[in-house]
Amino acid sequence: LLVQMNVPVEFSKVTAANVSDYGKQIMQSINKDIEAIKAQKTISFASVFEAFDVSYNKLNTASNTCYMLYWVSPDSMIRANGLSSYQQLDSQSTAIFSDKDLFSKMLSFKSTAAYKELTGHRKFLVDDLIDGFERSGVNLSAEKLTQYKKLSKEIGELTSSYSVNM
Repeated sequence: LLVQMNVPVEFSKVTAANVSDYGKQIMQSINKDIEAIKAQKTISFASVFEAFDVSYNKLNTASNTCYMLYWVSPDSMIRANGLSSYQQLDSQSTAIFSDKDLFSKMLSFKSTAAYKELTGHRKFLVDDLIDGFERSGVNLSAEKLTQYKKLSKEIGELTSSYSVNM
């Protein structure tokens, strides 16, 4: 499942272990990416928003791949591991969008002269990400944020359960 860009995945050769390993590797890679963004000394569009966009795209690609395998694989173990990996990646997405340190980096950029010079899709990306973080509860108290994460996870599990039963 870990292939270079524009290289087709040979889904007929994918195993249940491949799906689990893929999910774990992507989560580890994204955690490193996010930590690197938070460690940036110089805040710029490239160091925060472009880097985040690349990392989040990686997460979405993996999430969609795992979910697709859950829906279409004839192998029950691949389906089970696809669902499990999808749920873990979904939880990681929730955790990322409620990361106060990452959000702080984004807000810091918004107060710079470089932000004021942004136009078009770059400005939209910055504004949309900051809005997405705010909608995901990043500004909530620690107690309410924990509750939000718990409820988000429960909603994801109920949605998956509904799909399984359907």
